[in-house]
Amino acid sequence: NNAGEIQVAPLRGLAHEHFESAMNLMFWAPVNLSLAALPHMSQNGSGQIVNITSIGGLISIPHLVPYSCAKFACVGFSTGLAAEVRSRGIHVLTVAPGLMRTGSYLNAKFGGKSKAEFAWFSLLGNLPGMSIPVETAAKTVLVALEKKQFQCTISLPAKMLAAASSLMPDTTRLMMSYANAVLPNATQATPLVAGKLLNATMNTAFQAFTSLGKRAARRFNE
Repeated sequence: NNAGEIQVAPLRGLAHEHFESAMNLMFWAPVNLSLAALPHMSQNGSGQIVNITSIGGLISIPHLVPYSCAKFACVGFSTGLAAEVRSRGIHVLTVAPGLMRTGSYLNAKFGGKSKAEFAWFSLLGNLPGMSIPVETAAKTVLVALEKKQFQCTISLPAKMLAAASSLMPDTTRLMMSYANAVLPNATQATPLVAGKLLNATMNTAFQAFTSLGKRAARRFNE
């Protein structure tokens, strides 16, 4: 999920380098790895490539625009690659998960009104129903590979967002604008703050609501 490169802030709280860093990790890393592996897979006449993108690569989420740009690019690469290499016996699966409880919010970086940005992002990333356990996501990916699917979207909220964006694009963009209106606003660029630093400033109630995420962070060494 590349949490170290998730930068949560309105566009006025971000700069050019934030887009560049997101693209370097979440687009160029899978591209370079895939291109390095393809000659060996082609020689063997078989192979499996799994690109973990995001629901943010199917619909752009307010305050996550650099992340979404990189994930959209990765989706485009992965889906195009799947068509081009199938004749060589190579299968490419594009995975678009919603929020997963990995504890990654602690390593994300937050700008603008950083504490308020951290609060909404962390709560959504920890609440059951809005986020899913990593084990559930892993099992879904395995089933998709066994069925030779080209794409799988993980979690009910992610599937609903993807369907809404495909069937009602204008309505979905309007919904995103309403969501943006209630998110923290910032009038200028501010330094990004790491989630772990912000977490230390949050109250006891917040720590209780995000306990599942902290447990996951310990398990997965986030």
